[in-house]
Parts: sequence; C-alpha cells; structure tokens
Amino acid sequence: MKRFLFLLLACIHTVPAFGVSTKKNDQTGTGTSTCSTVAFSIIVMSLLAISGAACCFAKPSFGGELCNFASNSTLTPPGTCSLTGSVPAGATMVVMAAEDGNDYHVTNVTDSRGNTYSQAVYYHNTNFQPTEQSVWYAYVTHPLKRRDYVRVTWSTTITLYKSFAVNVAYITGVARRGQPDSVAENNAYKYTTAVTIPGTTVAPNTIVIGFTVANDFVWTIGSGWTIYRSNNINIYYDFFYQVLSSAGATDPAGTGAAANTYSGVWAAFKAAAAPSAIPPELH
Repeated sequence: MKRFLFLLLACIHTVPAFGVSTKKNDQTGTGTSTCSTVAFSIIVMSLLAISGAACCFAKPSFGGELCNFASNSTLTPPGTCSLTGSVPAGATMVVMAAEDGNDYHVTNVTDSRGNTYSQAVYYHNTNFQPTEQSVWYAYVTHPLKRRDYVRVTWSTTITLYKSFAVNVAYITGVARRGQPDSVAENNAYKYTTAVTIPGTTVAPNTIVIGFTVANDFVWTIGSGWTIYRSNNINIYYDFFYQVLSSAGATDPAGTGAAANTYSGVWAAFKAAAAPSAIPPELH
C-alpha cells in the first residue's frame, strides 16, 4: 500500500493536469507518461478504496428460485428437488425447509453435482407456532444444470401426516468463506398486527434470505423487502430476501392480521471482495 501511495503521489506531482501543458525547467510538456493515461481513474478509485467504500465488494443479488414444494398434509415431503434452472460456479445455493410441528427436521443436504452444504440455521421452535425450520447453503464449485437435483434428508422416517415446505433458491456475489454473516429467529402470538424477525448484520454488504411459517395470515412485508414465494395452504409459508448496503440492525417486519401466530428465520450472507481495480504494475 505504501508503494502504491508513493506512485500515486508521483503521478499527481508530475502530471497535474492529466495531459494539459505544464512548464518544467522553462520547457513545455504535455504529460505523456504512463501515469497520464491512468492517473485520474486511479486517484478516484484509490481514494474510494482507502476510505473503505462499497466499491471494494461485489454486489450480492438474488439469482432465482429453483424448486418449491408445500403441502398442508402429507407423508411424503420431497427428499429430491428437481431444479428448474441452471446455477453457475461461484453462486451460492440456499435450501430452506420446514415442518409445521416438532416432529421432523432436515439433517443433511446434498446435490447431484457434489457441492458441499452446511447448515446456517436450525430453529427448533416450541412456542406459539411450533415449527422445525432450517436454512442450508453451498458455495457452488460444480455448476448445476436444469433437472439436476438437491436432496434433503429428514431426521427420521415420516409416519405422521404433517404440513411441510421446501424451497431451493440461489444467490450471487457472496463470499465463499465466513458464511453466514449473521442469522435471526423469532416467533410470536400476534396481539397486534406487527410481524418482527429482528437481527443484526456485521458486514457492510449482505443479502438476507429467509422465510416465515404462519397460522394463518397474509403478510405484508416491510418496505424494501421482497417476498418471492408465498404458499398459502392453511399454513402460510412466505420466502423473502433483501440486499443490504450497510451493517446493523435489520428486520423484514411488516404486518398481518392480529390474533395469529408465526415463526420466522433468516440468514445473511456477506458480499465477496470485488476484483482489484488497481493496475497490476501498481500493486
């Protein structure tokens, strides 16, 4: 960094007008050094980088939904989810699953290309809206194609008719390691219309993705948040996300009819570092 700053200052000193005529030793020059061709962009980008601005991170984004299942009552929730689209290397798979009750939960996730999945959240909620909720994720090193599959393993053989939901999506622009950035879980009996799943993110650029299990109300999510899938089947399953550009307290919040119950979880994934904008010769 010290070497880079020295060269940057040298550019500023020797090419003050980036190509405009200058005098040195009573001679006129036009600043035709290598510095003059890149100095302005380097100075701008460097000042942003030195200040820790968001230019130094990729922008996370929601890639899309790949599979969705929901049933009000079944003995056969999916073990295998066939994908409806492709996923490139460098993306991150997100698998969310729930049982309305406290009998079955997901204990493992794999896919047909051999990507490695980890559990971000497991919420064993026994209050108000008893629910088993899980969020799993995998950084994609082996690209997935349409009709590849994700396989979820449930904790035991399912012998009770219960309500289940499974949703598979992918996100882009997030780091391979150090995930999740943060997680949140909450449940409540709604004495008022308010819904809340509060949490705090750590990194300055994240994407939050999660879901609620509600009995049973239509949820109007907070401003800036997106519900990308609603399964309203007596038990209401709503899957949501938001891209954040600063760290701190966050909450999908919103409202729904009072005198109902819900359980909700989310996981935040931090942005990947952006490729360096500094020319190699100045590293």
